[in-house]
Amino acid sequence: MLDACLKSAATLDPAPREVIVALDGADPAVLEAANSYGFRVVSNPNSPGVSATRNAGVRAATGHIVVFADSDVLLPPDHIARLVQAFADHPEASAVIGSYDDQPAAPGFVSRYRNLLHHYTHQHGSPDAQTFWAGCGSIRRDVFLSVGGFDENFRKPSVEDIDLGYRLRRAGYRICLVPSWQVKHLKKWTFADLIFNDIGRRAIPWTRLLRREGRLDNDLNIDHRARISALLVGAGIAALLTGAFWRPALLVGTLLLTLATALNWTFYKFLARSAGWAVAIAAIPLHWLYFLGAATGFALGHLGPRHTTHITR
Repeated sequence: MLDACLKSAATLDPAPREVIVALDGADPAVLEAANSYGFRVVSNPNSPGVSATRNAGVRAATGHIVVFADSDVLLPPDHIARLVQAFADHPEASAVIGSYDDQPAAPGFVSRYRNLLHHYTHQHGSPDAQTFWAGCGSIRRDVFLSVGGFDENFRKPSVEDIDLGYRLRRAGYRICLVPSWQVKHLKKWTFADLIFNDIGRRAIPWTRLLRREGRLDNDLNIDHRARISALLVGAGIAALLTGAFWRPALLVGTLLLTLATALNWTFYKFLARSAGWAVAIAAIPLHWLYFLGAATGFALGHLGPRHTTHITR
């Protein structure tokens, strides 16, 4: 995936001022691959983690605007041109985030569902974004440094970009979501990834961030529809389980899950247009599981301490 990502970065037109490969750890193969394209490598041999590695890359940058891209995405040739236009259209913005496209590269049902869910969510998000996204995001370098960059306590990919977005907004900076600014995701999702990432690396730490901020935005993954859906699915599955002892609960559970499905019918119609009705129908129980994971993570996130930011400048 990294080779494909680097190749796409080498074909950008117009080309960026520089391409910096920020490496968490030491890997001669990465150094060789980056050098083959004439890219600069900022190596962090002690493996300080994703946030510290991104921060090191930004500190090494010489341009005024930094573009982040994960190593598992493909950048379209006009990626920089579209970003320049986005900043021209939104001169008040200090940062811009985009979206995955609707043609994910990874095969398999789970991968298609998860990547298309991300695309759909960002396509329907508020243009006045409350969070940042490092998978396809850009920020003015001086603004990034002024808020201390990514919180280096996040060593593994998690909600470090959401945390950065909250701090940017708290400092009065504007983040714009531009849905047409897109990259192609190459990651292959497994069922285990879905459970582990959505609960352990997303829902729980995101809930702790929300507790710290004292907010619950009506946007993206935590909008009103998502919150109501999580409640309906959680209560519906609990009712079905109760039905083993009290039969009327089966009817209640079925009704609640039907309501959750109806509430998200526009997403299933999108899946049908993108991947066919067979995939869309099969995705419904997987989507229930996604909401159940979100509800579980939200509950568990309230058991631990609020996330406290410690910025290393």
